[in-house]
Amino acid sequence: MQPFLFSFILPFTVRFGLTGIIVFLVSTQVLGIVALLSVQLLGPRHNLLRTAIGAVEGGLRALVHHPASPGFLLTMAAAVLAVNAASFFAARALYLRRDL
Repeated sequence: MQPFLFSFILPFTVRFGLTGIIVFLVSTQVLGIVALLSVQLLGPRHNLLRTAIGAVEGGLRALVHHPASPGFLLTMAAAVLAVNAASFFAARALYLRRDL
């Protein structure tokens, strides 16, 4: 999970430095507050947060308990590589636009 966090935060770090990291962390904190308030206001019957967490949990459970066939391992490696490449290219594009 840590590489995904780094892949999301790297473009902010390259473009805005420490300020980008702080803005990213504050925005995720505000998003968490909004999600928790929506659960409180909508009640347990329309709990979107629980539905989303359940979907992620089911997906992760399927990935963990999937047999380690060569095709599956290659697909997982390609997915991790794609996320890291997207992060790299986004950070590079932001860096090239940076006013030095």
